[in-house]
Amino acid sequence: ASHQLNIAFALVKSEERESFAHLSSKPVTALQGIGPKHAAELETLGIETIEQLATYKFFHLARAIDTLGATEEPNGRLEDTILNIDNGVDKAYEHMYLKDILDAPVSALQGISEEKGSVWKQLGCKTVQDLANYKYARWAEAILTAAEFEQQAN
Repeated sequence: ASHQLNIAFALVKSEERESFAHLSSKPVTALQGIGPKHAAELETLGIETIEQLATYKFFHLARAIDTLGATEEPNGRLEDTILNIDNGVDKAYEHMYLKDILDAPVSALQGISEEKGSVWKQLGCKTVQDLANYKYARWAEAILTAAEFEQQAN
């Protein structure tokens, strides 16, 4: 039987026949919904390809904060605990609960300037939570993961 799987709603029509592996090197405009303006804004952040979007370290940090924030217990930090993400967030956010960092602007992540934060805002990511759920990065990440399990054509 032939395969039925497709990701038609994630890709522009011209890319739908490509392998997952081949898609990773494609420009972000291969993703449905990213036009020239959106792509130009991503380019100012150093993101031009699906692979660069999938591996964007601040997306992964935001996802980690989101995932681990769901495991946080109010006032649950034990004395002498050394867990921290101080190298990932600006000093003003180091003492906060992960859940509270999610509501902070994207520029709260160490390495994202106010300028780059305003680019993310234009792309619809006002908060760290928004970046964690940025659908295009999630699609790109899923494409890279699927490529690892793809049987290559002979």
